[in-house]
Amino acid sequence: MTIRDWVASKLATEDFMSEYTGTNGLLVETEEGKRLVVVAEPGPDAFGLEELADFLEVYPDCEAVVMIKRFPDVGVVEAARSRGVLVDLFGDVAQALRSRRPLREFQSRDEKYLRSRIETHQKVSGMVRIGLGAWRVERRGLRELLIITHDRYEFPVDELLRLLSENPSLEPDAFVVTNPNTTGLSTRVKDAAAHTGIDIYLLKDFLLRLSRE
Repeated sequence: MTIRDWVASKLATEDFMSEYTGTNGLLVETEEGKRLVVVAEPGPDAFGLEELADFLEVYPDCEAVVMIKRFPDVGVVEAARSRGVLVDLFGDVAQALRSRRPLREFQSRDEKYLRSRIETHQKVSGMVRIGLGAWRVERRGLRELLIITHDRYEFPVDELLRLLSENPSLEPDAFVVTNPNTTGLSTRVKDAAAHTGIDIYLLKDFLLRLSRE
């Protein structure tokens, strides 16, 4: 079974019928008509801008690129959005396919929550998604901040290291734990973050950080 076969079978469990097109494409039947999504091949290397450009040359009507055991390089998510394309994990692409809006406009529940907290801050002028869980926070009168977010209740050390490995070209200013039920961080994960030289915050504490240089 190829990775495209797997995506097609998973879409079927979500009540989406699809048909193959080309080597990596799937035409998915939705209430809005057929939507073309492309499945990136899994692998250890980041999905880069050149690979994105190759996909869009072969599939100019592509609306989404599905990441399976793969992560996009810094800049790919932003570049894809500018071309009208969503780059995301299977679950979020499946949710986007249920929407009547263009796929590129899809925001998960976690993204909506994060934006509702950060974009309303008086110092924030904008927030741009630059990776699957990475963001550029643009501030008024202060330099921008690059952050990697984690939305689950617990944040073990191996998860912190995984997030770094999935954003190898990014030099983040901070890790931000966005789960509102998380009330503290373990000593181990604090020490691991300190070892990397990257600050780590709960979301409520990061909001205070936004006002400082």
